[in-house]
Formats: sequence, structure tokens, C-alpha cells
Amino acid sequence: LIFALEPAFTRDARVPFRQAVELRETLSATDRALLRGLEPIVSFDPPEKDVAAERLHAACEAHPDDAELHLIAAIFATDADSTRRAHLAERAVSIDAGYSDAWCFLGRAYGYLGRDDEAARALEHAIELSPHSVDAYHELARIHLVQGDAHLTERAARRAIAIAPSMTAYAFLL
Repeated sequence: LIFALEPAFTRDARVPFRQAVELRETLSATDRALLRGLEPIVSFDPPEKDVAAERLHAACEAHPDDAELHLIAAIFATDADSTRRAHLAERAVSIDAGYSDAWCFLGRAYGYLGRDDEAARALEHAIELSPHSVDAYHELARIHLVQGDAHLTERAARRAIAIAPSMTAYAFLL
């Protein structure tokens, strides 16, 4: 999914995306809905993230028991709709309580809503499920920084750096 978040990656994603579209008939209904949802990001120039967000939300309504689809919809929800992001991430973890990435994104979504204590709990749960989740440690460090807790910020940032030493961007949290 990272390709769709950065314009430079979108071009690189077009060939594999076209290949997936060619295989559309062999895909499950959920995967076809996902392709349709991502199309405005990968195939449109410029990408139309609002259209993609609406298509992915509709896909979630059509496939209410797919945790991954709900997480993807949460990731691509518009920046202005943080409440929808949180709701979709909450739904993803309610479908699959062991889905670490969904817990991590739920923590991020709560953080954007200013629900820092809930964000920290969601991120800590993501770390319990996946102890090497550098993203969860990074988000947890960011939440602790917002809360003004230097000790916990440093501890989470150092853990992120220990897991991914080449990710020097985490050092700014120290």
C-alpha cells in the first residue's frame, strides 16, 4: 500500500496493478472490490484519493467481515475524516483481534483525534502482538512525545532504532 501514499511509487505500481486487473475474473469478490477501490490512486493521473476513499468505504459495507479491507479503507480515508479512519480501524480489530497492523493504525488514528491514552493502549497491544513492529514503536514514541513523557518517548524511540537501525528518522525523537 505504501506505493499509493507516495506519488513516486504510484508509477511503479501501475504495471503490477494492470496485471492484477487482467486477473480480475479469477479474484474473490473482496479482492475485486479492493482493486476497484485502489484504481483511482494507481491508475488516475493525478491520483484521486477522495474517490478511492469512497470506493473503499463502499467495499467495506459490501464486505463487512474483512479486517484487511477495513484497515486499507482506514489508511486511505481522507485526512479530513479522522473519525471515519478510527471507526474503520476499530472495525478491523473487532473482526480480527490478532491483527497487529490494524491495532497500530488504530493507535495512529486515535492519536490524530487527540485520544492519546487510547492511542497508547492500542499501540502497546500492537507491540504485544508483534514485538518487532517498528511502526508501532515509532507511533508510540510520537504519542508519548505529545503527552510530554520524555522517558517513555526515548524508550519507544530506542526500541524502534534497535529494530531498524537504518531508519535514522526515528533518532529525531530522542
